[in-house]
Amino acid sequence: MRSESRSILAIATLLTALAAGAAVAAENLEPEEGVFAGYLGPEPYELVLRRALLEDDHYRLCQLLVVPSFSQESVVYIVEGQDHSMTVVSRAVRKQLWASMLEEMKRTATSNSIRLDGAAQSIALEKIRAAVETHRTGLDGSTASMVLGLCRAVLLRTRYPETPSRGLDGTTYHAGHWIEGAFLAGHTWSPKAGTVTGDFVEMELALQSYADAPEGRRAPAKANLIAKARRLAESLKAPPAARGP
Repeated sequence: MRSESRSILAIATLLTALAAGAAVAAENLEPEEGVFAGYLGPEPYELVLRRALLEDDHYRLCQLLVVPSFSQESVVYIVEGQDHSMTVVSRAVRKQLWASMLEEMKRTATSNSIRLDGAAQSIALEKIRAAVETHRTGLDGSTASMVLGLCRAVLLRTRYPETPSRGLDGTTYHAGHWIEGAFLAGHTWSPKAGTVTGDFVEMELALQSYADAPEGRRAPAKANLIAKARRLAESLKAPPAARGP
């Protein structure tokens, strides 16, 4: 318990220093999200997935929405209650929405090929029910504060890449974190181990495992979460050349 408390205190000190640096007035444009960003609007698939996974809660903290190529889409985030209690929410579609949409398109196709434009997606998605399974688990205040601080620190580092990072397969991660007056957001595709982004995703997945764990397995799941948070805190302090591959 003392080791856990020391780790949380050390991470809190690091986050205070990072927040001081982030407080400098921005001199450049900020990354934009929403309907005015990008050369295309949101796809119907994305809108249906958002409704299924996110719209139960508005002020989501430390969010990571996971879109794998070959398995179910899911999300994890934290919500704060009116009594300031913290609850971790883990939600997943029962059957991959993208695969269900493609199956419906193939079923009604009049040729050997299918279209993936917005109109075709909308027609297929109207016939699909995106059933979900949700787990909600409380998280103690000190651990939640540590995790939330790290999420905020990582999201405040969001930058546009010089070269695209997405591939055809793999997993896309959509991160988000509510702060007063704004929703910080960023995404990554199959990040490399040992990077800040890779360690951030590992912490978020540990948070999801904690929420999904049965009561008898919550203690080791929480210990794993704290270990991943420590690793991320170390990555945030280390220069890029010292972070591994």
